[in-house]
Amino acid sequence: FSTAVLDALKDELDKCSSKCIMACHYPTSTTRSQLSSNGLTFEEIVGSHPSINAYIAGHIHPTSMRIFHHGIGNVEIVGPSTRYSRKFGIGVIDDNSLSWLPMNIFEPVKGIISYPVPIEQLTPHTNFIDILNSEIRVVMFSYQTNFNISFAIFQSQREIYKGKLYFTRKIGRNHTLYSFPFSQGGITDNTTYQISFSGDFIGSREF
Repeated sequence: FSTAVLDALKDELDKCSSKCIMACHYPTSTTRSQLSSNGLTFEEIVGSHPSINAYIAGHIHPTSMRIFHHGIGNVEIVGPSTRYSRKFGIGVIDDNSLSWLPMNIFEPVKGIISYPVPIEQLTPHTNFIDILNSEIRVVMFSYQTNFNISFAIFQSQREIYKGKLYFTRKIGRNHTLYSFPFSQGGITDNTTYQISFSGDFIGSREF
């Protein structure tokens, strides 16, 4: 990347009125970069610009997604190869934070966890200010409003809460949102938790 290209990139990023997702075929580790006019490499721009929610790349065809953090901690996600691993990526933005998950073509899922963000994908832009007033949220790929979704929250492998998500609302033409308030889920410390889902939706996450 030349200085002119880096300056043009920064100019475009500066125009973003909200968070943006930056996509490129090449991971930052496979690029060579001069310095921008303000002395930053391509990787430093990707890792530090306040408008970048995530940088998504491919090229190296990993069998599972790889996650890297650069600069002040901005996240880079290198997706698995659809051709070689039969996987593709699904991303969801919730509370201005991106959760990106690989999906197997031959194992379709019923939904995706939109919040909380996976611990390995946290960035300096992740909002923790109002965490106790936030919700556990799952987007289901169906207009059905009576799914039975149970969950359990663990801290250090000890179950601290279990409950069921509520149907919240329909989203667009084909999706529904199910949620449960964090304030009722036993979340009291700024530490690591695990959550697992069962019933009509199967999934888990460390957050």
